[in-house]
Amino acid sequence: MKIYVITAGEYSDYGICAVTDDKKSAERLCKIYSSKWREARIETYDTKYIYEEPKSYWYFEVSLNGEVVNSELLYFREEEETEINEVELYGTKFYINVIAKDREHAQKIAFDKIAEYKYEHPEEVEEAVEQHRKWKEWVNRQMLNNPMTSASFTVYEPDERTRGFGSINER
Repeated sequence: MKIYVITAGEYSDYGICAVTDDKKSAERLCKIYSSKWREARIETYDTKYIYEEPKSYWYFEVSLNGEVVNSELLYFREEEETEINEVELYGTKFYINVIAKDREHAQKIAFDKIAEYKYEHPEEVEEAVEQHRKWKEWVNRQMLNNPMTSASFTVYEPDERTRGFGSINER
């Protein structure tokens, strides 16, 4: 049996408008839900293939300034419980696992979830930015006190209006 899902929008604006098992109803509903700002479309699914458990997910590490530090496709393991779409902030990085059809969509979901987290937890983000500022000062003192240091540091400058996402200065 086939079902017809009427959808509209992209990425975080994407949504299901209606579901039917009749093609003519789907075409009529698609016209109803379409507008000059948002075009609805019909997605067709065969019910014998409806549920397929995901086998993999995308893992992202994102710095306070919005740079993707690490991303990789990982596979679920039976012995592990993996949190999906839950943002965690440790030190100066956000960590999140998302399920998506490809890296581009996964990154968009991850950035949407991080923006939501930053909006809902501004104190935690500000504390992380402050901790990073203190660390940066410590690094600068170490480099001044030991001019023979050959290490190169990348220092992220937080930006107030973007709540920590800012520019990068290299030393």
